[in-house]
Amino acid sequence: MSNHLKQWLSVAFILLIGLSSAHAVNTPEYLPEDKNTLKIFSYSNVDDETDETALSTQEFQNHIEEILKLKHYLVSLDEFANTLPLQPFGRAITIDASNASMTNALPILLKAKIPFTIIYPFDEINHQSPNFTNWKTLKSLSKNKNISFAVMPPSLLGLDDTQMLRILNKTRLRHRQVFNNEANIIFYPDGIATSEIKKRVKAQGFKIALTKNVGVAYENSDVFALPIFAINKGYADIDRFFYIQNALPLPVTEVTPADNFESNEPYYLGFTLPSALSKRAEELSCTITGSAKPTIQVIGNRIEIRSPEDLTQSRIIRTTCTMPELRIPMKGWITEHWRWVGFTHYRMIENQ
Repeated sequence: MSNHLKQWLSVAFILLIGLSSAHAVNTPEYLPEDKNTLKIFSYSNVDDETDETALSTQEFQNHIEEILKLKHYLVSLDEFANTLPLQPFGRAITIDASNASMTNALPILLKAKIPFTIIYPFDEINHQSPNFTNWKTLKSLSKNKNISFAVMPPSLLGLDDTQMLRILNKTRLRHRQVFNNEANIIFYPDGIATSEIKKRVKAQGFKIALTKNVGVAYENSDVFALPIFAINKGYADIDRFFYIQNALPLPVTEVTPADNFESNEPYYLGFTLPSALSKRAEELSCTITGSAKPTIQVIGNRIEIRSPEDLTQSRIIRTTCTMPELRIPMKGWITEHWRWVGFTHYRMIENQ
C-alpha cells in the first residue's frame, strides 16, 4: 500500500475518531487537542557532502514530494502568526539560511510553490559568515509571497532584561530595514523558552516563537514556545518520516520545574496526563539527552521522571516523551499514531 494512501487513510482515521465518542478495542483515544494541530518540520544544512547528520538533497526532495501529497494542509507560519487559529492537520516547513540549504533545499521548495519559512541567524548574516547566505539574497527572496522569515538572535540565556532588550531591538530594527516589515517569528537559538525570555519576546512585538522541543502544537499550546520536529538523518527514510507526519499531541499540564534548575539541583521532571490517557500511563516512554534510560513513576495520572545520571553539569537538558496510540489493523498493515511532547531545561552553571 502506498504511503500516499496510508496518509489519506490516517487522516480519515483521525476524523473518524473525532466524530465518535465510542472507544472500542483497537480504537485510539480521541482528545479535543487532536482536532486542530500544527506540525512544524524543520530542516537545516541540507547537504550532499559535509554534514552526515543532515538530509541529502535527494532525501529532502523525497520528503517534499511526500508532503505535497497532502499540500492543502500546509500553512504559512507568518499567516499563522497573524491569525493564530489552527486548522486540522496543519503542517509547516522551515529551512535554515546556511549556504547548503540555500543551494540544495531552496530550489526544491521554490519549484513546489508551497509556503515555507527561512530561519536566519542574525549575527552570522550580519557579520557575513561564509557558511550562510547574505542580506541581499534574503531581501530578494522576500518578494516571494510563499516565503516568510524567522529571526534567530544571539543567545538570550542568562541575560538580564536590559541585555535582552538590546539584542531584540537590534534584530528587529535590522529586520525592518531589510524586509520593510516587522519580525513576527523568532527562533530561540538555544531552543529554550524561559519565562523571562518569553515575557520579553512578547513585549517586543513578536507573535510566535519556535523552540527545539519535539512535539505537535495544538489549540492551547503556548505560542511563545512552539514545538518542532527537527528533521535529521534519522528521519530520512520515508517510512520513518511517516510516523512524525501522523504525530499527535501529548498534552500535559502542571509541568515541574516550570523553568530553570539551580546549579547543583538534580534533574527531575513531572507532569500530569489528561484523564483520558491516565489508564495507559504505563505505555509512556521518555528519553533524556546525555542520560541512560530514565525511571518513570506513575502516580494516577501524575508522571515523575528521574535520570540515573548525574546531570548537574549539563547546561541544557532535553527530554522527549512519546505514547503509542491504539491501532486499527487494515488489510495487512497497521495505522500507527504516536503522541509526542518535549521539554528543554536550562541549568544556571557559573562560568559557562
